[in-house]
Amino acid sequence: DVLLLSITDARHPLEAFREEVPKAGEEEFDLEPEALPENFLQSIPKDLRKKIVEGSKGTDRSANDYHVARRLLQKGYSAGQILTVFLTTTYVVSEKTTEKGIGYATRTIQSALKEERKPGAGSLAALAEGLHWIDGKRRKEVDPDYAFTGPVIKWLRDHGMEFLRDVQAGNGYVFWQGRVISGDKDDRELKDFIYEQAGLSETSWDSRKLRESISHEARVHGKDVILHTWITFDTITCKGYILPNPRSGSVIMLTAGKIELGSNGADGYLLRPSMLSLAVSPDFSADKAKGLATLVNVLTSKFACSDEARQLLTCYMIGILLREFAISDLIPILHVTGASGGGKSWALKLITAWLYGRPLLLRSTQAASYAISNSDPLLALDDYETLDQEWQGRLLTGATGLVRTKMSSVAQNTAVLQEGTTTFALTSINPLPTDTLRRRAAVVEVDSDKYATKDFNSTTTIGEIEQTRNETWSAVLKLIAEDILPEMIEGSARKNIVQVQEMIQVVENRSLAAYLTIMWLIGKAINKYVPGFMPTDLEETTRIWAQILRLQSHAEFVERDPLILMVDMTYEEMFKVGGDYSLLRGIDVKPVLDAGRLLGFMGTGSELHATFASVCRTHGLRYDMT
Repeated sequence: DVLLLSITDARHPLEAFREEVPKAGEEEFDLEPEALPENFLQSIPKDLRKKIVEGSKGTDRSANDYHVARRLLQKGYSAGQILTVFLTTTYVVSEKTTEKGIGYATRTIQSALKEERKPGAGSLAALAEGLHWIDGKRRKEVDPDYAFTGPVIKWLRDHGMEFLRDVQAGNGYVFWQGRVISGDKDDRELKDFIYEQAGLSETSWDSRKLRESISHEARVHGKDVILHTWITFDTITCKGYILPNPRSGSVIMLTAGKIELGSNGADGYLLRPSMLSLAVSPDFSADKAKGLATLVNVLTSKFACSDEARQLLTCYMIGILLREFAISDLIPILHVTGASGGGKSWALKLITAWLYGRPLLLRSTQAASYAISNSDPLLALDDYETLDQEWQGRLLTGATGLVRTKMSSVAQNTAVLQEGTTTFALTSINPLPTDTLRRRAAVVEVDSDKYATKDFNSTTTIGEIEQTRNETWSAVLKLIAEDILPEMIEGSARKNIVQVQEMIQVVENRSLAAYLTIMWLIGKAINKYVPGFMPTDLEETTRIWAQILRLQSHAEFVERDPLILMVDMTYEEMFKVGGDYSLLRGIDVKPVLDAGRLLGFMGTGSELHATFASVCRTHGLRYDMT
């Protein structure tokens, strides 16, 4: 059989279009080619003509074909006529149909038809094109601007778009079919949204004007809302909301004993899409015990530390999802310490690989960190020693839930709030330098030499965590809904917090009790399905964890004083050279030895300060006489 098209001399046998087996869930429907009008190309807009004849540079062919199908439907062409376009080999738009078969073309047209038949769908591109025609002539740019942007904004509102303003940062957003999209005119997601809906490339006049208008509309007239991270809990109702896919509007809702699916914005909780996480697809029909056993096998066993510390790190990691329940007290900074090469960075890679689907150790500016912390629950920072001093305040904001203010416009004398409701994890060889930070830190020491760990620093381990992420997330979310939230609702968790506070002897460390209690609830729940995971007795677990985290000894707490730390660092640094102390430049004090054993150092006050300063520089720290 030969198909002859009226629009062109191109002839091709139908057998030339190789058939492809439809994917699961795709239905075939009967469609026959229909003739196109003789002036077909001349009768359609220039940009659409170019997409058909030449394709769209830098755009996936499937996306271009889908857009062409929708635009032609909006112009009144039938499905059969669009099939003819896809079968015309002189058009670039036919390339993928030639490769995949007619089934590909019919399924693309079918998808476009379904989208066009949705309530409120299908005419933004046509509207934008029509606004350019003035007095029978097409103008490249519409003057004044609002003659173009006004009708388009109205169309978006009429078809369900909501304009939002984040009351915390003052930024604009739009809410469309369950998706929260940034209103920043330069944001990639907003550019993609406009291309998706109207086929406008980001460099076109239409796209630029429309993005600027959306940005202004959201900031000036947007509804004031509070946007939450993609994992958040209402601590009063004990209900959780999780946005597993940043490009979807579907939300997982957790309540005591129940898991449901809903849309973003349910119960007034609007969730921002994650800036860090890859999509996760939990399967709640999966076996919970099997999923938790997999988590312990592929992740818990790979930390380079004692078994008790491994259990602690696992419970801390899962506790990040439930961090709001500890905000009234304090969310501890996870401080992983140990010798160089001992597994500090490795521990944070394991945690972030599970949480975000890829290992993420950040080197971030403070401004970027506030943006990330408003969408994601954990910021993992490598090498605390390399961070500047201003980061100390940023870490405190995250740990205590304080709100920082920042001037947005000196001229207008206005300020915005920056709230960092996130958890921090960091690594360093040396103890944290200030008492304020140390009281807010959960310190875990790792040592790969002492604790032999299978697949330590192996890319295979990271791959296993990523491959089993859907399974382990399913198990953890079921654990939260079925085993942990019921205890939160009945109020026993609050009593447990009081017990933990009483068991921590050092008063300065008692603010960690709420998060430790959440961790214990998680470990106790895991123990039901992975027997022997950890002790289930609250007092015994608190005693073990307090010892690991160094919470019980007031002497240990005092010994973290910065001056004493600096003396200790000086001794260690100088003793490493084996007696030839002159090899260390900047060391002014003299060693005091007894039969070759180092007892201490002797020097004037200025020599001691100079020595401290030299050691600080060696470790990337700053120190002065004050």
